[in-house]
Amino acid sequence: MYRFLGTPRWVAGSIATLLAIAAFIGLGSWQWHRARTRDTPHAVDLTKAPPVPVAQALGPSLAVPAGTPARAVTAAGRYDAAHQVLVPGRSLDGRDGSYVLTPLLGVPGLGGHAVVVLRGWVPGRPSSAPSVPAGPVDVHGWLAPAEDPDAPVGAADLPAVLPAGQVATISTAPLLSLMPYRLVDGYVGLAAQTPSSTLAAVPAPPPPRPGIRWSVQSLAYTFEWWFFALAAVWMWVTAVRRERLRADAPPAPPGARPRTTRTG
Repeated sequence: MYRFLGTPRWVAGSIATLLAIAAFIGLGSWQWHRARTRDTPHAVDLTKAPPVPVAQALGPSLAVPAGTPARAVTAAGRYDAAHQVLVPGRSLDGRDGSYVLTPLLGVPGLGGHAVVVLRGWVPGRPSSAPSVPAGPVDVHGWLAPAEDPDAPVGAADLPAVLPAGQVATISTAPLLSLMPYRLVDGYVGLAAQTPSSTLAAVPAPPPPRPGIRWSVQSLAYTFEWWFFALAAVWMWVTAVRRERLRADAPPAPPGARPRTTRTG
């Protein structure tokens, strides 16, 4: 019934199919592992580590990937008082207030990019930002990724359109529209400064909780490879069934012509 499976052609085809199935399953398993572990965060409080220059922490990309824990950094430069931005609807110790964002210019290693410094928190919702120190400043703080512009991180009663010089989130895109120079993708939260700051310091965001984070792209590749494995099995079984039907079919009588269908 299935003696044809022992022929060289079928043995070679079956071995090739098994190798393909094993490869598809292996590639799918590899993508499954990547999907579960590639973006797994580690609950490490990097703000307690020795600070590094902000340019070193940013790297060549001058960007902080989303989900990166806040890291202790230092920076030196001059504040641009003409392009300060307020972030209303931010609370500190249970009180409503606003964040004060000030671009820091002339930071070594940033290639002319400015870095936004979260100088601190002020109570209420003022119409203008507090004054900045004149001359050079040395900043000690923490580097964090920019906030998601679509994430509800502020107060719920913010108007849909904020006054000029205000933004709802510490996000790079809206800040770029308010400042006449390039910005690094991320911001520095001020912990200490020389000369000293009079604003209330904002604590660094907590490190991400440990756990598994899934990569949608790797999951899609996983199921794609496993689908190929199932498709290979289905194609092999289909080919075997067709070959068996041909083998079991009665032989045609000698001299018989195949039937043809007339059209027209």
